[in-house]
Amino acid sequence: MKQRVHGKIVDFPDARRMLSAVVGAAPVGLAAIDGKGRIVLTEGHPFPQIGFAPGRNGGAPAAEIWAGFPPALDALARARAGETATATLVVGENAFEIKFLPLAGANGARILAIAIDVTARYAAMVQIPEREEFLQGILDTVVDGIVAIDELGLIRDVNPAAARIFGYAPAEIIGKTVTMLMPEPWRSAHDGYIRRYLQTGIGTVVGARREMVGLRKDGAIFPMELAVSELKFGDRRHFTGVVRDITERKAAERALRVSEERYALAARGANDGLWDWDIEAGTIYFSARWKAMLGFEDDEIGESPQEWLGRIHRDDEARVFADIEAHLAGRTATFQSEYRIRRKSGDVLRMLARGVAVRGADGKATRMAGSQADITERKRAEERLVHDALHDGLTGLPNRIL
Repeated sequence: MKQRVHGKIVDFPDARRMLSAVVGAAPVGLAAIDGKGRIVLTEGHPFPQIGFAPGRNGGAPAAEIWAGFPPALDALARARAGETATATLVVGENAFEIKFLPLAGANGARILAIAIDVTARYAAMVQIPEREEFLQGILDTVVDGIVAIDELGLIRDVNPAAARIFGYAPAEIIGKTVTMLMPEPWRSAHDGYIRRYLQTGIGTVVGARREMVGLRKDGAIFPMELAVSELKFGDRRHFTGVVRDITERKAAERALRVSEERYALAARGANDGLWDWDIEAGTIYFSARWKAMLGFEDDEIGESPQEWLGRIHRDDEARVFADIEAHLAGRTATFQSEYRIRRKSGDVLRMLARGVAVRGADGKATRMAGSQADITERKRAEERLVHDALHDGLTGLPNRIL
């Protein structure tokens, strides 16, 4: 190869090899196409998926090489007309870009085709819109409300759930101040809170989850759970609030609290001792009255079933266990059993226990609750009646009936 250097023609025999080495080391493929549309030179990185095979497709018609890629043929035709053209070819999971450059005609070449692998870039271009659409779909379908506000407290965006929770259409609240969603005293305190947080970074709401109340469009105040996170975009600071309407949960909590209070009052007022056996956990709750019936303080009885069953008279154990097993197995509608049980003092009482099992979907008992009644006096009265019926009232001797 001859070059003019300072006005003189100088021969560089290794220049072509050097150029080939440079091209071969670069992640590009080159192909020179002559005026008849034939590939007269191939160099650089091989891309066999799109017909770039250095040293092997010389002389082949370019139209045949790219016959399966209409975008390449279109770009080639425009290059032959003198226009620089680019085609993107997708093969499987890979993407390639071929740029066709018209040449002045050195060594018979009229067009230079430069190919590069653009898989990563192409994937990013395709995936970004898909990812944004996917994320937007998540925001639109999530059941919790999401409210985005800026550092001035203006609502920048809401998802459908947030609009539904507060009773607005999205267009009615976007661009408005977030205080429209707050009743007093939170509304008056909001601006000062945000100002202090931006200045000091100290706050009780941002980065935490807490319960407070919200204000609906119709003026109704409702309980909600709020979690606020801060987002920074350059010098600008935004906040995202995740809102959950907990009206039903609070109602359920109130109903449960009332039920528990009612149960506690009934347990304290009942003459019978109450018990609640968690069969799966192997523990039993005994009411204070149940423990007092046996002469124990509240902290002297644990939660083991042995606290009950271990105190039953030895002669009654087998029958009580059989009654329990029959009910747990579903052979009886309720559990009922009489037995003698030892008090802390050593005295023996006569008891009647009743209960019913709670069963799972498979019919297996998971819990059994009931009461224990002291029938000692009743049993003594029954025994006296039987004795009096069979013995003389004056002498105490057996009568004719006995």
